[in-house]
Amino acid sequence: MTNYSKGANFERRIQHYYDSLNYLTIRSAGSHSPIDLLAIPKGDDSRPFIAIQCKSYKKTRPKPDPAFIALKIPATKVWATKKFHKPIELEVV
Repeated sequence: MTNYSKGANFERRIQHYYDSLNYLTIRSAGSHSPIDLLAIPKGDDSRPFIAIQCKSYKKTRPKPDPAFIALKIPATKVWATKKFHKPIELEVV
């Protein structure tokens, strides 16, 4: 399995998680933008939009991309990480 496919599978897991919370989740595959997923609440909902950056890793947990942190958008920014064979971590940045 390539690094790309591992990362894409991780993004899809996060996408399904937010879909299960009644969000419409859009994946920006291959865009090379700071945002990997955008979660939009479905229906007449006052929850915020969520911009998500995903990263899987084997050794040292990486830090969020500075371009992601610097984004000036009306959304909650979430840094989703997954270490090899460990639970997923979600952190608001």
